[in-house]
Amino acid sequence: MSALGVWPPSVRPGEKGAQMSTTGLRLRTPPPDITHARASIVLPRPSRAEAPRAQHATAPVVVYAARTRLTYSEQLWFPRVESRMFFCVVAGSGAVRVNGTELELHPKVIVGMPWGHRVAYLPSRRDPLVINSAHLIVRHRLDHDLELCVPHRPDEPLAGVEWRSDAPLGVPDEPFLTDAEERPGLAMLLDYIAHTWTGGHATPTIALHLGALLVSELNRGASSRQPHEDPSLPPRLRRAMAWARGHLYLSVTIEDLCSAADVSPSTLGRLFRQHLGASPLSWVHDLKMARAEELLVESMFTIRQVSRQVGFADPHYFARWFSKRHHMAPSEWRRLQGKT
Repeated sequence: MSALGVWPPSVRPGEKGAQMSTTGLRLRTPPPDITHARASIVLPRPSRAEAPRAQHATAPVVVYAARTRLTYSEQLWFPRVESRMFFCVVAGSGAVRVNGTELELHPKVIVGMPWGHRVAYLPSRRDPLVINSAHLIVRHRLDHDLELCVPHRPDEPLAGVEWRSDAPLGVPDEPFLTDAEERPGLAMLLDYIAHTWTGGHATPTIALHLGALLVSELNRGASSRQPHEDPSLPPRLRRAMAWARGHLYLSVTIEDLCSAADVSPSTLGRLFRQHLGASPLSWVHDLKMARAEELLVESMFTIRQVSRQVGFADPHYFARWFSKRHHMAPSEWRRLQGKT
């Protein structure tokens, strides 16, 4: 499988000796759970009365992700990629041509590609591209195995199968361009997904969890303007807010926010109190709480994983912080929201 999720013509998932290619030319052995990525999830067999409904149950799933380095000598072209593909540029420059539309690339740019897209990657000669990417199947039928790979050509396995399909999302159904300043949550999530995958932690269960998170983030960004996007707020305040939203997984400090906004601590405090009615760290804590609530409701992450996503290294401290605000433990709050 290449760094973009393509199996070389001579190697197929699950075959003995399957290897991952990082360039399309050189091969190295990947983590075992990525090479043999056919799902081992066993769903309960439905009763005869429930069978028709169960057979059509679907869920979003991330079927491949990576942090990829693309050089000028390794320009790649694929005629038909059957996924929604999203990537954020970490470093480098160049362009990508999607369905005939050429988009310029530089750090922090985020690109979205529609289902069945035709794509050519065009890194610059002197400045190789480094991207965090994720391939999303919006609807994957749960009565079929989850195979963590993506067909990039019509003659490849899984191309045109009926149990993988697209569906409307809160983003355009055509190639689109945004950036990490406009969509910090999406940039952060793509980074997290890429690190999860390249760290060898990709399993069918994790792929389902990541699919749910990615769909939630894509739809959430379209539903309403984020607070840091409000043009009536001072630009320096919006920069601090955007930085905080994109770094909820850190223990955010006043110094961090001052650096992002390029202001002094006293000016930062004045801006937050005047326009948001709260101190900087109080506002950040409210933001972390909102994100923790979303993760508890929309994902199947453990309490420890949720705590790390919102910047708490110690899950017990996170639980105490959460309980102080909700007067109940995170697990109990999740149960009351309908999670088991």
